[in-house]
Amino acid sequence: MKLYCINRLIETGEMANQPTIKLLKAACENQDVEFVELVSDTYDFAHPPRLNAGDLIYRVATDSLSRQLEKLLLTMRPTSFYADDRGFWWQDNVVKATAVHMAYDLPINKTIFGASNDKTQLESAVKELGGFPIVIKVAGGSHGVGVIKVDSFSSLHSVVDYLRNTTNEQFVLRQYVEHEAHARIIVLGNKVVDSTEYTSEQNDFRTNSAKEPSVTAKDFGSEVNQIAIKSVNVLGLEFGGVDIIIDAKGQAHILEVNFPCFFPRAQRISGIDIAQHMVLYLKHKASESSQHSNQTN
Repeated sequence: MKLYCINRLIETGEMANQPTIKLLKAACENQDVEFVELVSDTYDFAHPPRLNAGDLIYRVATDSLSRQLEKLLLTMRPTSFYADDRGFWWQDNVVKATAVHMAYDLPINKTIFGASNDKTQLESAVKELGGFPIVIKVAGGSHGVGVIKVDSFSSLHSVVDYLRNTTNEQFVLRQYVEHEAHARIIVLGNKVVDSTEYTSEQNDFRTNSAKEPSVTAKDFGSEVNQIAIKSVNVLGLEFGGVDIIIDAKGQAHILEVNFPCFFPRAQRISGIDIAQHMVLYLKHKASESSQHSNQTN
């Protein structure tokens, strides 16, 4: 059994996501699984490896070429954290994922999709969202990049005009909610394996924008945990890092589901071996799939 881990290079030519790779590699060694790192930047797409029944796959990089390589390898039906084909299409797109969460009546900040740069429509959108400030969330960002707090109509019009005319990224307008806590909840299958609380830096409303944000281990309780689990599962995923804010009334609001997610920070803080849980989960899923295939043949 092999775990094929898809990664990329950074600008210096070094491997990206090294903390994640280190933990997953160690977990594979403990579970007698061969760890194979595939680097999308240098990969020979003309000669893909032939994955065997029972092999595992996980993509740690979020760039488009790594997703393309993952899509190619998924056609060979390795065991992954995708429950079904939906998972691949919702990932890395906060616009699509938010629409799914809305359809399942999960708690999200009031959201408007497809904002026009027409001033009359923007005024209507701001009114619907309860007035300024509002938040613009651009798809594809991480660590707070693409999350923009807007405090005036002139700024809103300028930002939307820029996004619509100079980028191809999708974005949404969201109600701004003052929060008492920001939870990052790691979901695996139908349970929460770890959770931490992020604290905002001074003069920055985003809690995860710093290179080394302030994070502590915290259990947010069964109600918030169930929201996190469902937010991952309805996207066709079996693993994810869910960002949830808790307002002054104790109400939870889903910000986004991150897949893949950066779990090494939570593992270091809590001491919970998330990487081990991930590899064990995939091994068990592969075994169940093999048994089912043998029974139906």
